Amino acid sequence: MSDKLSKTVLIIFLLAVVAVQSSGFLSIFNVKINLILVSIVSLSFFIEGLGSYLLLLVFISLIASVEPGINKELIALFAAGLFALFLKRKFFSPSLATNAISILLCTFIFYLIISPSFIATTVFLMELGLNELAGAALFLAIVRLTGENSQRRSN
Repeated sequence: MSDKLSKTVLIIFLLAVVAVQSSGFLSIFNVKINLILVSIVSLSFFIEGLGSYLLLLVFISLIASVEPGINKELIALFAAGLFALFLKRKFFSPSLATNAISILLCTFIFYLIISPSFIATTVFLMELGLNELAGAALFLAIVRLTGENSQRRSN
């Protein structure tokens, strides 16, 4: 896939993620998957270069922002995204397990910033479980579409 085409596909994908997140379509028992967070974490393993990843964070934060200006959700999303990049660069190589660990840690960071008391609820645990399932599906889809993992293993 050409670089220009892959960027176009990524933008369309991110717009779709924000639309689905905003619609509440993926709500199970009134618990919404944080699809935006899951996408940022999973994509962190496949986007090369700090500049490209920061551009992704800014872009998705801008299109996902419901309120004008900077708010807690925007800061939490950006912080979790930066933490995902830190984990990838310092500790993890791309795998389903490292993606799951990153989603777990980034979900905690997200809610530590937004509402620390929410972490002690069953709704948080349900959302975390849904985030993990969505993250695994997304990670495997990206691997299948890009062939990224098989290329890295052969190097």
